[in-house]
Amino acid sequence: MPDMQTHADYRAGYPIFLDMKDRPVVVIGGGSVATRKVDTLLGYGAAVTVISPEASDSIAAHAEAGDIVWKRRVFEPGDLAGASIGFCACGDAATDARVFEEARATGCLMNVVDVPKYCDFVVPSILRRGLLSIAVSTSGASCTESKLIRRSLEDQFDDSWEAYLDLMACVRTMVKDRVTTSQRDRRPIFEACVRANWRERLAAGEQISAEDAYNEAVAAAKKGTPQID
Repeated sequence: MPDMQTHADYRAGYPIFLDMKDRPVVVIGGGSVATRKVDTLLGYGAAVTVISPEASDSIAAHAEAGDIVWKRRVFEPGDLAGASIGFCACGDAATDARVFEEARATGCLMNVVDVPKYCDFVVPSILRRGLLSIAVSTSGASCTESKLIRRSLEDQFDDSWEAYLDLMACVRTMVKDRVTTSQRDRRPIFEACVRANWRERLAAGEQISAEDAYNEAVAAAKKGTPQID
């Protein structure tokens, strides 16, 4: 029987998909883990500052290109000012503690890598297909298991989802712009979109414009079908 006292460090977090565009984020450390954090954050449009005396070639290249700010020194008090999220991947226990203490004082959400007690959040394993994001988390109990679960979903949610959800987003905007009466009038059209099998048709090579898809959904909604519960 495992010692359940250790379970206290692992808590199921509240899942949220956060808009990171231009959000100030601090990454403390410049090694391989920090590099992966930086690359991922830039992919989501975050405004990244790296604090580390040394850094990987990738981080240095991002700094030279103006993609990030790199402060080439150790962490100092005040470095989290203005940051909403932080990652500490320096591997030094004393620094980890100082960083987390300042994060709590400033209201910056912090993830100290591999130190659950210093984590306000954990980073899930993510499957992305354009607008589709599937996040898998074991609350830090087994990152390897999270990755295995995510990989098991890759074939089920293949690349066809990207074009499909782009089409759905376009049609949804058209419905909201053109059907201005009420949400109740829009709902049958949205449900017709789901029933239209556009993903399978796009995957098979069919070309479907947003206008054609909108007209198809409106026509199907007028015919009347049972609502999706």
